[in-house]
Amino acid sequence: MRRYRSYLIDKDGAATALPPSSFESDGAAHDHAIGLLLGQPHAAKLEVWEGSRITLSYSRSVAKTPAELRRLCYLAIAASKRETNPRARRAIAAAAYALAQEAEALADLGNGFAKDLAED
Repeated sequence: MRRYRSYLIDKDGAATALPPSSFESDGAAHDHAIGLLLGQPHAAKLEVWEGSRITLSYSRSVAKTPAELRRLCYLAIAASKRETNPRARRAIAAAAYALAQEAEALADLGNGFAKDLAED
């Protein structure tokens, strides 16, 4: 098992260190860290390190369409299924549910806007 350190970085560049964790692979460490990122809306970026080697540098993008939000939701659900920590699994699943709700609200808003345009 390898030891990983993860950092959440806000839009101003301030970093918050997460507790170090041990994982079998980079992928498992990345899934865990991305799951934690989903529960931290203030964080704009995530970095995962193994010793002096950076294994992941992920910047949160802003989803602009319902399809992008749904894709993020599916990724979050997949990450929650691989997560072994029950608390982290619940946080990731809650974030996925919020993304799904936001996607549907955005789709409804878009449908209403298109209907308004058609009536004009």
